[in-house]
Amino acid sequence: MGDGVITAPIIAITLVLLSVFVPIAFIPGISGELFRQFAVTISVARLFSAVNALTLSPALCALILRHGGPARGIGWLRVRQWHARPSPSARRSSFPSFGLPSSASAQAGGSNGR
Repeated sequence: MGDGVITAPIIAITLVLLSVFVPIAFIPGISGELFRQFAVTISVARLFSAVNALTLSPALCALILRHGGPARGIGWLRVRQWHARPSPSARRSSFPSFGLPSSASAQAGGSNGR
């Protein structure tokens, strides 16, 4: 059900953008020479983006964002398992993790090389 909700807008946006940029590639004269690379670049990028949004992104989400069960395989599944687990120092410490980086950036910004 969710696929149909997002598929139509992706295809519609892609067709609208292609209908704008593809004709620009066929403008004659010096203007056409100047805008041809831009039109081809935007058109090809939009096509790749639509293919990615319709095929690759849902497949990656299905692999990475699984609910429960043991993680199997290597790669993204191991990264997901590792990322979800807090580090041992974070588990024992009650000190907020933003304290050290913010104090370091305040000292660096306050010195101004003087």
